[in-house]
Amino acid sequence: ESQRIIVPSICTKDDLISLGAKEDIIRLIPEAPLLPHVTKEEIEATKKKYQLREDYIYTNGVTVRKNTLNIIKAFNLSKYGKDLKLVLTGRPIGVEIKEERNLRTLGHIEDDRELSAIIVGSKGLVFPSLYEGFGLPIVEAFSLGAPVVTSDLGSMKEVAGEAAILVNPNDVNSIADGIEKMLSMPKTLIAKGLKRAKDFTWKKAAEETLKVYNEALK
Repeated sequence: ESQRIIVPSICTKDDLISLGAKEDIIRLIPEAPLLPHVTKEEIEATKKKYQLREDYIYTNGVTVRKNTLNIIKAFNLSKYGKDLKLVLTGRPIGVEIKEERNLRTLGHIEDDRELSAIIVGSKGLVFPSLYEGFGLPIVEAFSLGAPVVTSDLGSMKEVAGEAAILVNPNDVNSIADGIEKMLSMPKTLIAKGLKRAKDFTWKKAAEETLKVYNEALK
């Protein structure tokens, strides 16, 4: 039987309690950004490699849970659907994407430096997922200085705090409005995101994890 259970968010903690886990053995330790910072030269080289010539916004993951089809519909509905491209990374799982003129699917990006370059080179991350245990892409975008649109529910709302535009992931109009808002106030969101990212460090996570191990050993 588990002495302690470590979770990355209150949302996951609540899910575990609803499944019958004892609340007093659960400990909350948020994750932290892993992606490296990159140079302007790396950003330009990555854009060239993936033929990202125009301005674009970015979304991570191509699955039902990541809400990919609603993101595409919302992007097309927004006033920026004709001026920008929507770039998707990740292997499609259970979702069929029709290639459109304003859509680019890059597949799974193995190289973390390239992924960082794609994020930093974008006009922002659109991440209105239906469910996340934590929502690491949000914190990573914050730490790299990219504005974010994400869901107003669960761990995503928890992780984003007041540093992202929050939308209803089940409402295409809400996501479209969120995209427009994000693109209208990038500097404000970038500043808030960089500040919020400082709340999440692996040093803090390691120290808290060590405390939990010591607790369990006692």
